[in-house]
Amino acid sequence: MKNLESLYNEILEAKESDSELSILCHKAAEYARLHLYAQKINGCNSLGEIEHLMDEFRGMIFEIIRYCGKKNYIDNLAIYSFDVTDKELEKLGADLGEFL
Repeated sequence: MKNLESLYNEILEAKESDSELSILCHKAAEYARLHLYAQKINGCNSLGEIEHLMDEFRGMIFEIIRYCGKKNYIDNLAIYSFDVTDKELEKLGADLGEFL
């Protein structure tokens, strides 16, 4: 099983030369940043907003993985673990959105 960091590095490398992947990464980064921001706001989770943002983030990551698999940027047969910590979200939010 590959971890998120391994996948992350492969995607960052590929997005440098692929504008469509870069846009997908930017969207994922926005969800990561919004999730972290929502956690800091008191009462923001009354209707499950924080969980929804995390679900949207995971959905974008899966879309990025499908895209990268089709383009052979990553091993599309590998199994990835997506238990994401706040620290990893901060890094993803900063780095995935970079260069846009």
